[in-house]
Amino acid sequence: MNIAISLLPCILPTGRNGKKRCSIDEAMRSFLDVKLASQTNFQIMLKIGTNMPKLLEEASQSPFILAIDARESPNQVFVAVDRQGLEQPSLVKAVDVCFKLFYILDVHYPWQCAVTWEFIQKVLYGIEDKLKGKTSPAVIAMRAALNKLL
Repeated sequence: MNIAISLLPCILPTGRNGKKRCSIDEAMRSFLDVKLASQTNFQIMLKIGTNMPKLLEEASQSPFILAIDARESPNQVFVAVDRQGLEQPSLVKAVDVCFKLFYILDVHYPWQCAVTWEFIQKVLYGIEDKLKGKTSPAVIAMRAALNKLL
């Protein structure tokens, strides 16, 4: 399940900001940021219960998912929001919490992976936008393909 979730930005088109399109790597990092424990002091910080100040002071205030050690089977998963790290029991739960934070806080999805979050919103949660006809073609196609399978 973790692999399927983490590869969504590879399957769906990357975001576009004006004429600039991001790379698949940028879209994947924007959706799920992976840090190696050896690159940070995560294990020490988590044992003493800090809020990951070193990493989060440079982080966006928008919600994002942070995985420690591996994309496929992370040792720890966090949802970072407003420079605070909220530990989650699994990647699936982190995606759930992160999506709900976007929705409750009424924050725009990061442009690099906006189509991925739109897919989660419209296909997995069944929440449509207030404006009709705003769904991206990739989300429409994925929804149709999944409906044929189910």
